[in-house]
Amino acid sequence: MKISTILLLTLIISGPALAQDNAPITYTQEEDTLVKQHFIDRYENVFMTKVPTRHMFKISAGGSSLRGTGINLAYEYKLSPSLSLEAGAYVQNGTENLGLLRNIAFDPNKTLNVWANAKLRWYYQMNQRMKEGLSANNFSGAYFGLSYEKPVITRSEYGNRGGHEGRLGLLYGFQSRFFNSGFVDFAVGVFEGNGSPILRDNLSTSKFRNTMIATQFNVGLAFGDWKRSDKTPTCDILRCDEQDQDQWKVQLPDLVIGLKYQRAALGIAYERKIGKSAFSYSAYANANYHNDNYYRFGNVTTGVSLRHYFLQKHQMLRGKTGNSFSGVYWAASAAYDWTWARSQFYNEQSHTKRFDSPMFSLALGYQQRLFKRLYFDVSAFYNRSTLYGKPNNFFSSKMSLGMTF
Repeated sequence: MKISTILLLTLIISGPALAQDNAPITYTQEEDTLVKQHFIDRYENVFMTKVPTRHMFKISAGGSSLRGTGINLAYEYKLSPSLSLEAGAYVQNGTENLGLLRNIAFDPNKTLNVWANAKLRWYYQMNQRMKEGLSANNFSGAYFGLSYEKPVITRSEYGNRGGHEGRLGLLYGFQSRFFNSGFVDFAVGVFEGNGSPILRDNLSTSKFRNTMIATQFNVGLAFGDWKRSDKTPTCDILRCDEQDQDQWKVQLPDLVIGLKYQRAALGIAYERKIGKSAFSYSAYANANYHNDNYYRFGNVTTGVSLRHYFLQKHQMLRGKTGNSFSGVYWAASAAYDWTWARSQFYNEQSHTKRFDSPMFSLALGYQQRLFKRLYFDVSAFYNRSTLYGKPNNFFSSKMSLGMTF
């Protein structure tokens, strides 16, 4: 009796458990709510290295001791991934690198020289970079180049007209697209031809004496067969979150080194923020040297400057910038200039003069930090100084590219 009672109780208790073993088991799957992330390569998006380009039209402002100042118009076409051919015209409005705005507005003789030019570029790393997936077929990269320039219209401030010798050059440089519609090109080369940009200078009978080493710098707009990209926020590239307190700036040099003509322009500056404000102060020094068959001078300018990045607070509230050295600014500067000059024409006795002058200027400009070690600065300014004991006031402009530390 006891055994049967125990068996009955066991069945009653285990019954529900056995019934549960027959219950159906269902599986469900939910979609992941994480959005696919795209990690931005800042180098790629600044210099458009992954954007294929076959042809490109360029318009740029140029300024160098070799070419003077002016506007360059050019069309570049890819013959192969590594080779390109460029044809263009350089409208030179000043034979000296004194500033594009100054020559346009205040040149009393309205200098106008037009140089036709052609250039063959070999992007020697392009094929390898394409194989490694680091670049598309485009115009961004280091190159070796062969160039030829010849004046087709010459009307210098010295009244010279007519034909002049062309200029042949062997270059090494770096050209790159910049965002959707910009480009930058910096090169150093060996040139043979009319060494001085001053067209009054007679050519030497020895071609070797007309050979020189010189730098060239162009920055401007580019248009071609690529599609505009609006996917990448500018701040993801230009480091809008930077919080900088000070920086050293070294301008890339403007050089011409030859046997009959030499020119050098160098600049260095130290800039520091005033607290956490949009103001900064800087101390700077610029040096220039010029020598040709008739004229030689040296010049050193040292000064201090106060800058106000007046849109910075507004941009910071919108998350478009950090407390850095990038943005639109106005500046007031005070400087002192030391100059000596020596001139000798033909068989006349040489004359040497030394003079110095305080200078004051007001400027409106735009400076941009790029990555950690590059900067670009362009400005228009009004300058007041004393030259030969007389007031010397003028408007001018300056464009510079350099390194920061």
